[in-house]
Amino acid sequence: MSERAIVAIVDDDPAVRSALGLLIDSIGVTTRSYSSGMAFLDQWVAASPACVLLDIRMPDISGLDVQDRLLEADPDLPVIFLTSYGDVQIAVRAFKKGAFDFFEKPGFNREEFLASIQRALRVHGERCRRQAHLETIRGRLRRLSEREREVMERVATGDSNRRIASDLSISERTVEVHRGRVMDKLEVHSLAELVRLRQRIEPDIH
Repeated sequence: MSERAIVAIVDDDPAVRSALGLLIDSIGVTTRSYSSGMAFLDQWVAASPACVLLDIRMPDISGLDVQDRLLEADPDLPVIFLTSYGDVQIAVRAFKKGAFDFFEKPGFNREEFLASIQRALRVHGERCRRQAHLETIRGRLRRLSEREREVMERVATGDSNRRIASDLSISERTVEVHRGRVMDKLEVHSLAELVRLRQRIEPDIH
């Protein structure tokens, strides 16, 4: 991967943390190890791409509790669960809450495990890129005046300059000026681009 990938290993067993670290290092991915769920939550610094390997049963808080915290703090971070217990109910609960994958230790297939980590890193990297692009768009949207927002909305939904001018009680020339400013501030060069951008930011408009 061209980006610096990070895998967080959260397990109370130091031997497990060491073995997983060596295994993941074999594919050239950096790891950070945490001896408990609370240590991870307190010390984790967001990275991209990243994923977390999370033990189910730990002495302070369980892996499922850590997953709940992550759903609030960093919902895009993929979680791969590790457990020594073949507990189907726990696996089902974890998947219902969005777990990326689930492996039973110590007998999991190493190739499948590493492949799952690599998929999780790719997914997270893409999620982070999409989110960064959305934040860029939102920043451009904040440049618009209230009137420019009105014009953008009408243009993007297909209204003509004449219709917009009539409805807003302004001249067509003024509509053209606002339309030009909207295109400049949003950094788009065609009506098609403007329509696509509006679709991306629709939750921010309504």
